Amino acid sequence: MRIKSSCGITILMGISLLFYFMALSCSDQLHDNQSGCICPDDENEEATPKYANKFIFNNPQTIFNGKSDRIIFDQFLYLLDAAPKASDVYVSIYMFDDHYLARALNKTKARGVNVHLQVDQSRSSSINSNKEVIEILKEEFDDFIVINNASTTSINHNKFAVFSSIEEGGVVYENIIFQTSSNFMDESTYKFQDAQVFQSQELAKAYTTFFNSIDSFNNAGSMLNFEYVIQKDSLLDLRVQFYPKRSNGIEYGGDCFVQIMDEIDLNEEGHLLINMSAWTDTRSNIFNKLLELAQSKVDLTVITKNSNHNSVLSALDALRKDGAEVIILDQYGSPKQNTHMKVMTFTGTINHMPATFVVTGTHNLTTNALRYNNETLLYFNDEGVFKRYDAFHKQFLTIYQNL
Repeated sequence: MRIKSSCGITILMGISLLFYFMALSCSDQLHDNQSGCICPDDENEEATPKYANKFIFNNPQTIFNGKSDRIIFDQFLYLLDAAPKASDVYVSIYMFDDHYLARALNKTKARGVNVHLQVDQSRSSSINSNKEVIEILKEEFDDFIVINNASTTSINHNKFAVFSSIEEGGVVYENIIFQTSSNFMDESTYKFQDAQVFQSQELAKAYTTFFNSIDSFNNAGSMLNFEYVIQKDSLLDLRVQFYPKRSNGIEYGGDCFVQIMDEIDLNEEGHLLINMSAWTDTRSNIFNKLLELAQSKVDLTVITKNSNHNSVLSALDALRKDGAEVIILDQYGSPKQNTHMKVMTFTGTINHMPATFVVTGTHNLTTNALRYNNETLLYFNDEGVFKRYDAFHKQFLTIYQNL
């Protein structure tokens, strides 16, 4: 049995998992001959060494104590060091002030790795934060600035790296993707963050195409013409959506977060958790759906921070009154409490069948994220991935409740 949402995400039930992924279908049709999906070749891939995928979180206790945790930065540095000479690395980042990471990129390029770089300069936040690092990067790099002009406040919000290969223990692994919620900022190491490292030929190709598309639209000065796509990897039970959600120069399709939540059985027990950095009230259909969930048999937990607009905090307070667990971290306290994650996890039932999923990436619940920013949204339909995120949030909640 399978259930498809109109944003191209599919919830798989029971033993149908294996059979579904023999064929990919997307119900978001851009026009008659274009599906919005990049589909892999049918031919079998030649066997290559398999990399052990990783899911990385900074230590909740460290962050609640107001201390820095550079575990995600350390993972990125490890991958840079593991990139062989003449291999390709594609890095796209929004905010960047960490000098050590900048010099590591310079060092990697200087030893013969083909490092392709995008650093955002779309609006004052990134212009100001990235100023010093840009001067450092100019020692090795030319033409790495990107500007997203889809709106007056749009940005290249990406935080990813694609490695054509890395060498580890004498073994060469191809098509490695590093994806994170974290900017390359010192302050990012004091916030709750997540990262994933995984191997996928299909997704490495899609991420690289995304990178090149951003360059192309940046050079043409026409990010409004970006084409939204979805790519899947059946072996990882993973789909990645590449934003903004536009086609033919205009906004396209519905709100995928709502469409994902629409699949959930409200009359059966389950648990939906949203750990989300930024919200805007302009995506009001999300709040309407969350209110419906709060009034259902599904347990709802929301984690965010008090720097969001009062209208957002009021809407979340309404969820609390209807039984949801709502945690508002104090970004202005001492020590500061700040989440920068963009995560939704679920365990429960869909169409009366057991289901779990994890949504992560860079996509905040803002209109810019949906319609104007360059973003990634990852959708894992894998119980093992859910267990990793569930364990992190159980530790997070235990510490928070005992503060």
